[in-house]
Amino acid sequence: MFPFYKGLSFKPRPHNKQLMRIYLLALSLSLLTPVFSADDYIDFQRLDLMSDQKKWLVATVQFSPKEHPNPKEALNEKFIDDVKVSIHLCFKNVTREKKIFRDTRRRPELPELLDYYHAEVEIPTIEVDGRPKSLSFLFPLEIAKRDGFDRVQKPFGYVVEISIGDTPLELEEPIVCEISKQENVLKSFKDQALSKSTKNEGLLLPAHLVDISYMGRLENAPAVKFPEP
Repeated sequence: MFPFYKGLSFKPRPHNKQLMRIYLLALSLSLLTPVFSADDYIDFQRLDLMSDQKKWLVATVQFSPKEHPNPKEALNEKFIDDVKVSIHLCFKNVTREKKIFRDTRRRPELPELLDYYHAEVEIPTIEVDGRPKSLSFLFPLEIAKRDGFDRVQKPFGYVVEISIGDTPLELEEPIVCEISKQENVLKSFKDQALSKSTKNEGLLLPAHLVDISYMGRLENAPAVKFPEP
């Protein structure tokens, strides 16, 4: 069974005291981990994927800053500081699927075929002007060709996360999975993406780390931070 569907069960309705304990626990967790309301401050708009036909698959994330979350405490309320944009991409490895069938004569399970990749960009400050901003991420086209997904027009799935400081934003549709739009499936997919992308770190890269000219090509690119050498 596909792991995204594991853990589903039906239990009898708990007693009122149990409901109160659950409510208090949820309330305490929400206080420990603050989350900004959905797209009140930065609006995630879309993720696009294309090939440059030469060297890279290019994933572009578009978002728009709308309002400062704490203007009274800001150095300049027209700029949001300390923003992070993180993406996880998932691709189906078609080459592995064919090899498993060729070697074993069995149809592989879907989890065997999914590969996950991660990258993150730090934005020291971004102007609150309501205009769309874009960031590009590059994935080696040779790996995509080897694994049989160089011609796909969209990934099998993705997770986009945006935070201000250490506080995550509650974005509108930040998780997409080809399997289903059900909440439990998307949550499981996100868990898989976060845990399994670690072994592929360094393959998906912020475009400006590879070629600074990408920042010039994107007229609406925000300021970005380069890691220490």
